[in-house]
Amino acid sequence: MPISNKKGVLVWTILAVSHLLFIAAAQAQSVSFIARLDFGAGSLPSSLAVGDFNVDGVLDLAVANSGYNNVSVLLGNGDGNFQAARSFGAGSGPSSVAVGDFNGDGVLDLAVANSGSNDVSVLLSNGDGSFQAAQSFGAGTGPSSVAVGDFNGDGVLDLAVANYVSNNVSVLLGNGDGSFQAAQNFGAGSHPLSVAVGDFNRDGALDLAVADSDSNNVSVLLGNGDGSFRAARSFGAGSHPSFVAVGDFNVDGVLDLAVANSYSNNVSVLLGNGDGNFQAARSFGAGSGPSSVAVGDFNGDGALDLAVANQGSNNVSVLLGNRDGSFGVAQNFAVGRFLWSVAVDDFNGDGWLGLGRSQRAFQRRVGAFGQRRWELSGRAEFPGREHSGVRGSGRLQSRWVAGPRRGQLQFQQRLGADQQHAAVGAG
Repeated sequence: MPISNKKGVLVWTILAVSHLLFIAAAQAQSVSFIARLDFGAGSLPSSLAVGDFNVDGVLDLAVANSGYNNVSVLLGNGDGNFQAARSFGAGSGPSSVAVGDFNGDGVLDLAVANSGSNDVSVLLSNGDGSFQAAQSFGAGTGPSSVAVGDFNGDGVLDLAVANYVSNNVSVLLGNGDGSFQAAQNFGAGSHPLSVAVGDFNRDGALDLAVADSDSNNVSVLLGNGDGSFRAARSFGAGSHPSFVAVGDFNVDGVLDLAVANSYSNNVSVLLGNGDGNFQAARSFGAGSGPSSVAVGDFNGDGALDLAVANQGSNNVSVLLGNRDGSFGVAQNFAVGRFLWSVAVDDFNGDGWLGLGRSQRAFQRRVGAFGQRRWELSGRAEFPGREHSGVRGSGRLQSRWVAGPRRGQLQFQQRLGADQQHAAVGAG
């Protein structure tokens, strides 16, 4: 049902897609949630991405389902609701999904990192919300994350894949027709879980930031502008970094890093110097077992804030930014079990940012069988631009989180406290 006078939306993914409305006064230092809607996805969702897949001007969702080895696509209605999921085959054990126009036809396609088959599936879009059969391109061992960017400056989108087992990043240069060249591998730290893209030394070439879970750092690989990268530089983070996001947190025009640390229960913020180096990490408390972090302006004050998915405490922490690289005390919101990731976008087209995130939920059944549940991570990807999880500006926030039911995602929406608090319903 439509929501009147809304100010923002949060979204997350668990085993379902749901959305939850949350309220916040403009310029205020607090937010709260109202209601949730659930939308079915596939089995064991592991990642979520956002894009307009049927070219109707409304944002849609793509969900990587590790249990069914496919991707679910949920077309948006433009009011925060989504149509029933349609599924398209991927590789074995999809762990991450990203969005970009890989064949230059003006329609968004999908790239899926498959941890079981050690490759990336590329699904070219038909422009109507459906996708062609997946094409597979080899990566490293145990792909855990995929990001999109133009790494050789030819105007064609390329792929960067973090490989958990082989401890490197695979870069696959695009040919412009939806196919990709053989992967080039560049060393990272120990057991990388996440890769993000940005120009960290302001030379016009895209660089990579990689969260290295076992070496407790972030590897930064500066791009040479030709699709190759320099040797990784390491910068300390917290304990067991699981996700890295990019944004300018102190408003100096230089990109900074935010890292979710699963074992130290916090977020590390590394302010950039503008030359590819970063200052010592500052830590800000989150919930238990942070698994993902997303960036957006959630209270409309012009400062970037953080949303953190906490798989240990089953909640999302929102840390409001102070514009100087520091953040306020975390405000926590219960969502579902074992959250995995969170992302940002505007899901009802009113110009306000939204959040998307993913989570893994693990549930044991009585008897001989164990049942594993995953929550999806939602990140908005934009062709040819840095993918920091931020889209535009404004106060509307949306977030996707894995829902309490098997095969569902949750969508949350944030409203202004000075507006009518309309609930869209609970799943």
